[in-house]
Amino acid sequence: MPVMWNSTYLMLDSAVLYSLAFCQLKFVDPNYKWCPSLEEWSRVEKIMRFLKPFHEMTEFFSGHRYPTSNLYFRNVWRIQMLLQEQMVSTVLAISRMAKDMKPTFDKYWDCYSTVLTFAIVLDPRYKLEFVEFCYKKLDISTAYEKVNVLREQMRELFEECLRVVPPRCEQSSTIGTSSGCYDDMDIMMDEFDSL
Repeated sequence: MPVMWNSTYLMLDSAVLYSLAFCQLKFVDPNYKWCPSLEEWSRVEKIMRFLKPFHEMTEFFSGHRYPTSNLYFRNVWRIQMLLQEQMVSTVLAISRMAKDMKPTFDKYWDCYSTVLTFAIVLDPRYKLEFVEFCYKKLDISTAYEKVNVLREQMRELFEECLRVVPPRCEQSSTIGTSSGCYDDMDIMMDEFDSL
């Protein structure tokens, strides 16, 4: 049965707020036999700490009208780190959840990782060094290769852009003189409109 992790988090969050009421009900109502023990409440809190970042990311992406790709990479990386760490958790329920979530994460992340990585590299706040840092945190043994593949893909994209959109300006050896570039925005807009 598929589990909606965000709904699970919200359900547990609501239940924890009323944990004392559940315990009190146990003493007031003799028919109430399923009160969680202190150990079970402790496990619920650990599970909530694991699920909270997933809930926050869901809220972040669904709460923004236009989530930008540079924010997406950083947050997806955080989720990937969390899954990786929790797959070896000593809390069996958390370890099992992380292992169950990992294939779904990999399925969606593999499709978008290259494009989203380009976006973070082009963001002046992060650049390639941030991607390299993230890759090293995930798996230092593959980080160097992944960064080299990324560099090559970006070079190929740049070369493809040069083939599709040839440079329009001729370089001039004289500073301050016109280099043949369009100075009039209307001419450029007319050209764009004709496409």
